[in-house]
Amino acid sequence: MKPGLGLVVLFGGFSCVSRADDCFASFLSNEGFYGFLAAGTLVSHDRDFTLRSADALATTYLLNRGLKDVFRVPRINGGASDSFPSGHTAGAFAVATMAAEADPKNTAWWYGGAALIGWSRVQTEAHRIPDVLAGAVVGWWVAKAELRSKSPFLLRFGGSGTEMVYYIRF
Repeated sequence: MKPGLGLVVLFGGFSCVSRADDCFASFLSNEGFYGFLAAGTLVSHDRDFTLRSADALATTYLLNRGLKDVFRVPRINGGASDSFPSGHTAGAFAVATMAAEADPKNTAWWYGGAALIGWSRVQTEAHRIPDVLAGAVVGWWVAKAELRSKSPFLLRFGGSGTEMVYYIRF
């Protein structure tokens, strides 16, 4: 965290002693991120749409993981996992895109929340701006593919015995 004005923020077990923007960014990158995913996935009262939102999120995660394995960009903070693209941002934009479809009156709020999560990843020095922009595109693209898809789910599982194979249908 960057040095600055000391401020203590407590929120449901979350605590931060630092500058206010660092505390807010840290919250968004952690507890706020998971709350956003839950709220966005469950915003629809339609069970099938909720399952498709979860499918979009899972597909985004797997595609993002594969891209990280291909590009192998190290994190600027020296973290153990790869940086490009941002998984938090990809997940947030996938959920925001699905939630905006289910809750069109609040589209700006959903995308605004996803953008704040992306900002938080740069602010906490977990990612660079290109990582976050690429994550936003991946999440948005997967969710749009989910919404256009005629089949119930993009993500399919198969295999036999001890192997598990997944494939994504676009």
